Amino acid sequence: MTHAKEPGADDRFAPPMRRDRWLLGFTGVLAALFLLQLLDFGYGRDQGIYAVVADAVQRGEAPYRAAWDFKPPGIYLVFAVGEVLFGPEQRAVRILEALLLLSIFPAFGLFSRRAVGRWEPGALGAAMAVFAYVPLEYWNTAQPEGFGAALLAWALVFATQPPGRGATRNWRMAGALYGAAALLKPPLGGGIAVSIAWVAWQRWTSASNSAPEPARTRAWGALRPPLLAFSVGAAFPLLITLAYFAFKGALSDLHQALFVFTPHYVALDFHPDRLPMLLGRAAWEWLMRMTPLNLMGIVPFVMLRPLHPGERSAALHVLGLILMAQLGVALQGKFFHYHFAATFVLTGLLAGWGYWKLWLLVREAWWSVAVAAVALVAVFATAAPGTGTLEEFWMRSAQRGWALGAPQGRQGIREHLYAEGDVDTPGNHRAAQWIEAHTPVNESIYIWGFQPVLYDLAKRRPASRYIYNLPQRAIWSRDAARGELLADLEMDPPAAIVVIHSDRAVFETVARTPVDSDHALMEFPELEAWIENHYRFAIRIGDLEIFTRRASES
Repeated sequence: MTHAKEPGADDRFAPPMRRDRWLLGFTGVLAALFLLQLLDFGYGRDQGIYAVVADAVQRGEAPYRAAWDFKPPGIYLVFAVGEVLFGPEQRAVRILEALLLLSIFPAFGLFSRRAVGRWEPGALGAAMAVFAYVPLEYWNTAQPEGFGAALLAWALVFATQPPGRGATRNWRMAGALYGAAALLKPPLGGGIAVSIAWVAWQRWTSASNSAPEPARTRAWGALRPPLLAFSVGAAFPLLITLAYFAFKGALSDLHQALFVFTPHYVALDFHPDRLPMLLGRAAWEWLMRMTPLNLMGIVPFVMLRPLHPGERSAALHVLGLILMAQLGVALQGKFFHYHFAATFVLTGLLAGWGYWKLWLLVREAWWSVAVAAVALVAVFATAAPGTGTLEEFWMRSAQRGWALGAPQGRQGIREHLYAEGDVDTPGNHRAAQWIEAHTPVNESIYIWGFQPVLYDLAKRRPASRYIYNLPQRAIWSRDAARGELLADLEMDPPAAIVVIHSDRAVFETVARTPVDSDHALMEFPELEAWIENHYRFAIRIGDLEIFTRRASES
């Protein structure tokens, strides 16, 4: 079966070879194996937060008002949708995540057909995106940047639809996708400016060859329709979100979390004077943290001649989205690994184009195919992709495979795999089981510390909107937040209170406080006294100290 060659396509595309299908089949199978591992990933700290807020949403309550966090609201909707579609288990959001990553294959394929004349380089790029994303492992996936990357992939598709009667509708759809991405991570939504500029430039260059109007008139005529259409599309998810919070009476809570608390948090690491340095570091970390396989794909993408006359223009479009994502990384100033997730996915597309160029050079002869395959397998096998903060990805993959064949040891393997830093994952599971056995299902609990995943594991609702204690410990918010916490607990006395030990490291990063939650309780004498008066020590499980309500208080 042959493929029709698109106008302007490189002659090297004709005819496609059976070996092309072998290449795509092999990378597709390998990508599927990566995605299957994604389904096994557990929760880190952030995913626990998102799940607890999503539970509040499903109960008909509003984020920030009923369950406090300071991320944009889109991520809670994603977790809520995952649980509604696939059940109230941790795997639910992973299934949704895997499906969104799968959707990148047709998105990159469609975009590449327009950009470089064939869909196959896009499919290869989607596989490279999976190879870059999944090895970020459980802590750095199921984050706003990862879900936002899938939205950006489809925004590229709608923004670059060929001109015609449906152009305005497609631009509105692209705008809506950018608006939804902004609800996950605002800088990702900034890609809308790149797409508007790209569309306007295409229209301007087309009109300049046929229209006699002055350049300024032509420029405005090229810009106005996409600007209006993209803006209308982007406004839709944003206005729906504002209407939802207004209906729930939670606009002030939204404002307090995102526009009062968050700027102080960002200011811990960002100052305008440091922006050039932060941008440089973001670029350096992007290159250094990129998987070796994708970094190698960028080399032929840059060095070899374009596949199609439209390649450079399309690549600039993609690079513009990458730069917007990188600007967001710099503005945060934290450089957590998951901050680069969208960048890695988009970079995978360009790496796929690079590998396709390389493939076209070697596919004619068996010996050259074999040499290229051995070289790539050597890189893939020895320079394991990933962030370097966890065990090598291949070793973890082998352990996940072993767990499939060893049901009796599966829980222990998963607790080992999905514990990082100061998180006591085995203790969390044992504590959750104890809480389930010793507290009524209809009563609340309260966690003093940074382990909101316990609410999810124990299947108990939080007694306070403050599902973790950062607001009570951050210097810019603690006075007001402490009073609100005490009021919440007085109104809904929890059946059990859990005090976390050994979570100092996270607070040194996010609040610049050098003590763990157990010691921080001594700096909050009102809460310490309230617990002593109304609760008794029950049990210590790992890093978790559990107090239950005195019989006289029940």
